[in-house]
Amino acid sequence: MKRGMICCAAVFFGAAACTDTPTQPISSPDFSPIATVTSAEPAGISGVVERITGSGHYVTPGIGVDPDTWRVFTMEALKMADGTVRGSFKRLTHTKGGPPEKASGTITCFTVIGNVAWVGGHLDGAEPPDIAWQVVDNGEGSLASPDEVGLQFGPFLFPDVFEAGSAQDFCEETPDAIDFGPPYGVLPLFLISVPVEAGNIQIDIG
Repeated sequence: MKRGMICCAAVFFGAAACTDTPTQPISSPDFSPIATVTSAEPAGISGVVERITGSGHYVTPGIGVDPDTWRVFTMEALKMADGTVRGSFKRLTHTKGGPPEKASGTITCFTVIGNVAWVGGHLDGAEPPDIAWQVVDNGEGSLASPDEVGLQFGPFLFPDVFEAGSAQDFCEETPDAIDFGPPYGVLPLFLISVPVEAGNIQIDIG
């Protein structure tokens, strides 16, 4: 990625560094982000050439700014034959001693290489709104390893390193590591990703 993204021989998310995105207090008790994500336009139909869906929960790494926090998420993104992308994501965060918090936004870009997707978008209420993360689809069935999701980051968290447009850079450059600047430095993406529990991520290429 430009402006602080470095391609190294590794893979995504701030275990040692990255708190997740700003969140707002949940306003409705019926927020249910673990519902199964479905679409009327699977890859290969109605001009959709690539599709990513996911839902489940994960626990942030035990080190870093926001350790051992339980989060629930959903996401869906479609890439059309003309290259345009549309999609959205939601996340519910359970914090100790406080009410659940939620965040949401739009997905504006993604790039798939094999079973890995680099995803970028805009976080509602953030300025600049750029947000980026990585997901890994490790297959289906009881013998498959858990899918993986990376914690989300953007210029609202690291303004000295990431600028407006960093989400698009992330999708285009598909880095294997990220330079978060002092005091964290370059972090391989696999250090800041965690397994998806009670859920699934699917990357579908038509």
